[in-house]
Amino acid sequence: MAVIRTAVFMLVFYGLTVPYVAAALIGAAIGPRPMHAVIHSWVRLLDWCSRHILGIRMRIEGEIPEGQFLFAAKHQAMYETMELLNMLDTPAPVLKKELTDIFAWGWLAKQYGGIPVDRSGGAKTMRAMLKRTREVL
Repeated sequence: MAVIRTAVFMLVFYGLTVPYVAAALIGAAIGPRPMHAVIHSWVRLLDWCSRHILGIRMRIEGEIPEGQFLFAAKHQAMYETMELLNMLDTPAPVLKKELTDIFAWGWLAKQYGGIPVDRSGGAKTMRAMLKRTREVL
């Protein structure tokens, strides 16, 4: 049964990701608010698919503070990172630089406010990450 649920999830979520990326690109041409709206809608699709197809439910323990803050998540998969986009007010996620190489999606991730990091770059990477963080703030 898990194999079937996974296959259905992949068909629905990844199949709909392509039109969402296209819509986000159009939204980005209009401005950041429409792009963010499409991206947050895509993340809600992930939540819906996870809940109704895979049976995964998110549970939050504790409270999320108001205002700007650093939120570090030790995650096992993209699920937690994507859910943070729903829970926080337009966060600036740190992501692997390789993800920014994905056609269209990578550009959108940077436009959203993503901060790419080259995990093999050492101190140079840290300086670039801090520079990008200042730009996003």
